[in-house]
Amino acid sequence: MNRRVIRTWLVLAAVMPVSSAAQAQLIMPIRPTSMRLTTAVFNGRGPSTGADEARTPAFPLVFSETEADGGEVLDSERPVHAFHFTNRSDRVVIPAIQAKSSGLTYSLSKRSVAPGESGVLSFYIPVVRTAGTLKRSLDIFDINTPDLRQTLRFQVDVIPTMSTAPEIFSLEVPHGEGATLRAAITGLGEDFTVLYLANTATHPMIDVEIGAPVSTTVYQRAARRVPILIKLKPDAPVGPINAHLRFKSNKSGLPDASIRVGANVVGPLTPQPKRVEIRLTEGSVHLSRVVVTARDRMPWMPGMIEVVSTKGPAPAVDWEPSIVDGVFAIILNVRASADDADALLTGNILVRSKGVDQALTIPYSTIKNIYNSPVRNTPSDRPRGS
Repeated sequence: MNRRVIRTWLVLAAVMPVSSAAQAQLIMPIRPTSMRLTTAVFNGRGPSTGADEARTPAFPLVFSETEADGGEVLDSERPVHAFHFTNRSDRVVIPAIQAKSSGLTYSLSKRSVAPGESGVLSFYIPVVRTAGTLKRSLDIFDINTPDLRQTLRFQVDVIPTMSTAPEIFSLEVPHGEGATLRAAITGLGEDFTVLYLANTATHPMIDVEIGAPVSTTVYQRAARRVPILIKLKPDAPVGPINAHLRFKSNKSGLPDASIRVGANVVGPLTPQPKRVEIRLTEGSVHLSRVVVTARDRMPWMPGMIEVVSTKGPAPAVDWEPSIVDGVFAIILNVRASADDADALLTGNILVRSKGVDQALTIPYSTIKNIYNSPVRNTPSDRPRGS
């Protein structure tokens, strides 16, 4: 396009009238309409970051604490704790409670809480009987929004009002010697002036003596320690002796203290082995030797040896004629027939001695020798077609 044509277009543009709409279109610039800018204008907070999630509403009641530790309490006490709260919302809250643990009670100072008001939730744990850490919890919520909850937790360390040390005795006592066991019972609580302890054990082979209380301090509490002597009589028979000793205090309603005694009175005679296992083969003769040793090599003689069979024929029994330093041998003579090899024989060897007040019971049993037993033709072993 030459200069004359350009000049003509400029003259025409200057002479021709322009409408107001066209003039406005020429003056206003065209704005970009990108998705980013549109979203920013829609949210009114700048460009989107992709985290436009709905915020969870806050619980209307704000507590000064949601977890509390009541420390140490006696098993005769009733732990109580107060949770303080304030309604920080703009509406009236009607609180409701759902216990998450058994063995607790609670109370609210207000049935409804207006905006800005405060209240107290009291947490009670009834009297407990078991020592250790005790944990309880509950949920509090507004009845208008039951899905929005706050969990409160409370725990205490329960210590026994009357504790024994040790609580369990387990020992082995030689026959004729007896034993003296020393224990103690500690009573806690300032209201204890005297501990009245009553032994309720009725075992004839155990005597209990209660000593004078001695004042001491346990867990920063007034306490009294009472020594206990448990005496096992020397004439206790051979075998196990189990007793459960219970002690009571002078204050009613408190849990008892207890001491368990498990004693095994061992006689002077010890068999080796303590159980006889006989492996039988058809037509074989099996001799089993049981050596009985007396404690301190004390002399003894078998007064009677008897075999009591509980299943199958009883084996013959005899003893060696020589006795050396309190050691005596018993011989079991088992002759197995074809039927005996397949059967199981069980029973006991009873030994009563002279000069030693003890009776031995030695169990015996037979085991089939599968390696030397004749192979029998079972249906699964037969050739096919037979």
